[in-house]
Amino acid sequence: MTTPFPLLHLPRLALILVFQHMGHRYSMHEILAFCHVSKRARSVAKCLKFIPPKYFVLNQHASSMEIILYFMRHPTVRLCYRKEKDSVTLQSEATATAWTNIGFTVVEWTKRMFDVSNCEKFETVMLHKPPEFDDFFSIFSEHCRRIGKLILYPVSTDSFTKQVVETLLPITSNISFYISKDSFKDPKELRKILSQEIDSMEIHVRGSPFSLNLSDLITSNAVKFFLRGLTLTQKELNEFFKMWKRNECNPRLEYLTVLLYEDVFEDAILSGLDAVKVLNGSSSRSSNIGYSDKIAGFDIKRIDGKIGTIKFGLNFVNFYFSKVCKQRSSLALRSSDAVSSDSTRHRSHSQLCRSQFTRVAVVRCGLAPTPPDIDSSSHSCPLPPTKMTTPFPLLRLPKHALIPVFQQMKLIDVIALSLLSNRARILSKTSCGLSVTSINIAAINHSLDLDIVLSDDKKLQILLCLIPENYKEFVVVSVDNKTVIWRTLGLSTTECVHRILDVTNCESIQELKFYETDSFDELPILATLPHIEQIYISRDCNEVFVHKMLEMLSKVTSNIDMCQDWFRNLEQFQKVLMLNMNSITIYAMNLRDPTRVRLSLDDLLISNAVHLHLYDVMISVKTLNRFFKLWMRKKSNPRLEHLKFLTLEEVSPDVLLKGLNALEMPQTTTRTFRVSDHTNSRCREKVVTGGLDVMRSDGTRATVAIEAKAGTTILDFYDVDSVPSLTSSNACPYSVFKHMQPVEVIAFSLLSKRANNLSKILRKLSPRNIDLKGKSDHLDISFCFATWYNVELSLYFYKENAPDLADARFRNRAFTHGNMGLSASQWLERVLDVMNNESLMKISVEGTPQFDVCDAFATLTKLPSLRIMDNCDDSFAKKALEILSPVTAKVELFKIPYKNREEFQKFLKTNLNYLFINTHQFSRFTLDDLLVTNALKVELRGVRMTARDLNRFFTSWFQSKCDSRLEHLTLRIEVFNDWSLPEILNAVPFPRDQKRRFFYSKPLDTPSKTFRGGHDIERADGRKAIITFEIKFNMMYTNIYILP
Repeated sequence: MTTPFPLLHLPRLALILVFQHMGHRYSMHEILAFCHVSKRARSVAKCLKFIPPKYFVLNQHASSMEIILYFMRHPTVRLCYRKEKDSVTLQSEATATAWTNIGFTVVEWTKRMFDVSNCEKFETVMLHKPPEFDDFFSIFSEHCRRIGKLILYPVSTDSFTKQVVETLLPITSNISFYISKDSFKDPKELRKILSQEIDSMEIHVRGSPFSLNLSDLITSNAVKFFLRGLTLTQKELNEFFKMWKRNECNPRLEYLTVLLYEDVFEDAILSGLDAVKVLNGSSSRSSNIGYSDKIAGFDIKRIDGKIGTIKFGLNFVNFYFSKVCKQRSSLALRSSDAVSSDSTRHRSHSQLCRSQFTRVAVVRCGLAPTPPDIDSSSHSCPLPPTKMTTPFPLLRLPKHALIPVFQQMKLIDVIALSLLSNRARILSKTSCGLSVTSINIAAINHSLDLDIVLSDDKKLQILLCLIPENYKEFVVVSVDNKTVIWRTLGLSTTECVHRILDVTNCESIQELKFYETDSFDELPILATLPHIEQIYISRDCNEVFVHKMLEMLSKVTSNIDMCQDWFRNLEQFQKVLMLNMNSITIYAMNLRDPTRVRLSLDDLLISNAVHLHLYDVMISVKTLNRFFKLWMRKKSNPRLEHLKFLTLEEVSPDVLLKGLNALEMPQTTTRTFRVSDHTNSRCREKVVTGGLDVMRSDGTRATVAIEAKAGTTILDFYDVDSVPSLTSSNACPYSVFKHMQPVEVIAFSLLSKRANNLSKILRKLSPRNIDLKGKSDHLDISFCFATWYNVELSLYFYKENAPDLADARFRNRAFTHGNMGLSASQWLERVLDVMNNESLMKISVEGTPQFDVCDAFATLTKLPSLRIMDNCDDSFAKKALEILSPVTAKVELFKIPYKNREEFQKFLKTNLNYLFINTHQFSRFTLDDLLVTNALKVELRGVRMTARDLNRFFTSWFQSKCDSRLEHLTLRIEVFNDWSLPEILNAVPFPRDQKRRFFYSKPLDTPSKTFRGGHDIERADGRKAIITFEIKFNMMYTNIYILP
């Protein structure tokens, strides 16, 4: 028991600190709860404005009201008022709170929350069912704030609809309503809505088609009108367009979309309209509501001279105003500071631009704007009185005084200042001392896109347009999700690029990419660039341009990545192969094109690259065999260190190695080579295990490695003596544990219990993750230290084949250590003992073990994932599930080890957290299996289940006949969508632009799931669920989220 503190008796200044602490610590949760205490609490919160939501959304149900507050810097907050017991539930990302008997009605509560939020309008109001609150509409009638979008669902009565028309439509800008066959039995009620002066109106039909005729369409008075699923005939559309030409219908209409239930026939709709066809790619055309495109459609002309455009789809018709855009009038890059008075029009274009640049660059530094001419103290023309400020000649300061000013400027300001004049460029370069991590340039059609990566990993993106001429006056800069537009002050694109590179002290371009490039205008610019690390050329570039580009840039680059498809001329292709490059990567996109160039032996022989990568390029295995033979006789490229060939065809080792006298090396033999991947131009080391050695007469060796996987064959050819080989040796022990390699720490811990304890104390290894596999004759445990995907240490425990040995592999170098009589369980326990057990990620169980490995599993107390592979023995799998499933967060079954359905259902009844099944073994996953499943999250892939069974499951849950722990179910059914949902659910859709987040009651693979669009369902007991449909890998997945 404590004495309560009279918080509200504090002065308002003292309350500010209390509210600030609430907002920072609880993310608006506690402040909103505090607003329910009294009117004074509400008044204090409103005046202090500590609750600044971006959007205020009102979601009305029959007996409940939901308010959703979307914040810019805080998690979304949901408040739900239920008529029963006058209860309020407040839920945010981290917490949830509920109160009962709050002491005021839903209308008073809604007004209070809206008042406290300080919002200017209701962003969205959704009306699901006629409210059971008598004074519901007084929420809006007593407020002067508007509604951004009104969503009306089809369960409304005529009286309720009448109130909506009278109260809400006059303050609404956009309305979207769903209707069914039973809605609007009196056509006059529908026409009352259609006749309202609305900016945007959308009509969606659920279930059977709704009858809408020409009279209804003529009555509409919206600027934008969307009709989906209505029985409007094409003849009626034709008559509507005729009336539009005569100016006899909606004069406000600017955009109309009609989605029909039948195929669209252009002749039927265009009959008698004198339509003129507009081809795709004609001059740009834009509508009054913002649509702009190169439209392919049909123009019709009204009697007053206005033009409308009709565009057809498979089952839809679009109609909108359009006009030919003049290039200068459609340009959206006008400066906000442009001076329009007659006294400034005579000033030259360069002076005006210089004035604007100076003003922007210097004001960012906290100084007053400089005059239009930065090297002169006089104005050629004074600024308007409203913008007149005292100028400060920044660039006239001594250099030592400018250095601290430049050092405080951001990179974007330094670049902007460098474009003002040559002196500004020199000062920016010498005073700032800027350095960037890398610069990437992409030439996309007629523009250059410069991505500058700063030392703090921030990115600055600069877009330079090359054509048309009026776009060259501007530079678009993007940084921190903000876009800034500069004028170039008469500089050419070449000068802009060089000034940017000069100021950033760039000595090398990391990557230069070409997309859809077909002109030569930018080549002189790019040819003056410093060293280019890598050039990437997409397949949609012009062939003539590619040849020209390579001719100009091949001397300044080291690596080329390009497509072979547009090389029709064999001589031009061979010129590329002859370039002195570090690496050349050639890939074919159109694999089925029989006319594409086939590489011959001569092509391989004339290649001059150190690393040559060929992906899906046509070349025969016999040609490769002849090339290797010529290499043995020293008649091939002497610079070649690595040849990589990837093909979807099968490669015969007998044909490839014929006559080479190749010597197969054991798997324990490892060599390290220097390679260059096409995704990364810089060389790295690659360790090759085994392989086939080919030797010249002078003793020079090469290694051939062939790998076949997933229908793809990868052939690698390494020149062994071209680079120094890194041979491995047994590591020498160090005197201090921190200098020991991980494999040595583990080996030391296996010597004795005392050594194990010493290892734990002096050196606790912390890999990013650990994977354990129980195989038929050994245990396999892998560790990743630097990255989660790069295995750097693998340990193997053998008992039958090598009873006294434990094999370790570190960075692909093999070591064998004698086993000190440890069992598999003891060995695993000691290995994990010197590791951070939080790193253990998953256990994969496969094969038929020849020793009792399950005893080793019993030592684990926490496991994120357990995988039962498809080649695992049934008894081994069942034993592993029995031991590990209670401590496992996720169970993945690639095989169902149970012989009958009774055993399987017994397993499904266990309290699992996350069950993932991906197998085709069971002929069908039945409704009974789903009903008995007791996991929190269930994901079914590869499991066949009928839509009928799924609907029965939904119905069982809706009728409260299914009361399991299930929170999230995801599965794939080929033919199932929102139209397949049973009507008994009364599913209420919500749009895709509405983002929601679902939180699990326990930590699973992710703490929450985010999705857009779906359907809400609610049981009689008030429990809710959400059904979503999403497409992944061209397959439809159904998700059901059951809310707590």
